[in-house]
Amino acid sequence: MALPGQSIKDIRTVRSHPMALAQSSEFFEKNPHLEPLETTDTAESAREIAENRMTGVGAVASELAAKLYGLEILEARIENLKANYTRFFMVASREGKFQPEGQKASLNFRITHQVGSLVEILEIFKKRQINLTLIQSVPIPGHPDEYSFHIDLEWIHQNEFQEAMREVKEKAQEVFLLGIYKKGEKPF
Repeated sequence: MALPGQSIKDIRTVRSHPMALAQSSEFFEKNPHLEPLETTDTAESAREIAENRMTGVGAVASELAAKLYGLEILEARIENLKANYTRFFMVASREGKFQPEGQKASLNFRITHQVGSLVEILEIFKKRQINLTLIQSVPIPGHPDEYSFHIDLEWIHQNEFQEAMREVKEKAQEVFLLGIYKKGEKPF
């Protein structure tokens, strides 16, 4: 998307979140004149283009962002995988005692920067028959060469998950359980 009246040929830079750019890599390969530029947010990229009247600059963002900021969609459905989707979940606190329900969880942990530290954590899940559906390393600002890891897990037996969490807490420097929830259905 870009300011109205422009075409793909007029665009030189395309701004968006790194994940959106990576998910559209084939589009950029077919359009080598377009230079991807990483920003912090897809919709924010669209807003900046509109507010600053940036010509020659496009954004990868949603149709809603284009409508909201008065931008024209120059090419739709540019993602590599047409069945691509983004999932969101809300995290909220509850009053009283919380009884987590579900067979899926998201957690974040930080480990020492030593050979084999990550493998030790992953072995805990393997031993307990807990499947990892996502693992993502996240650089820790101000700590070069250190990472935290975000993982999503699925299990069958709640007690195996609870025991695995106890073991992970013993080995990791920090552990944040972001939520336990029911496994959702894929939208396609």
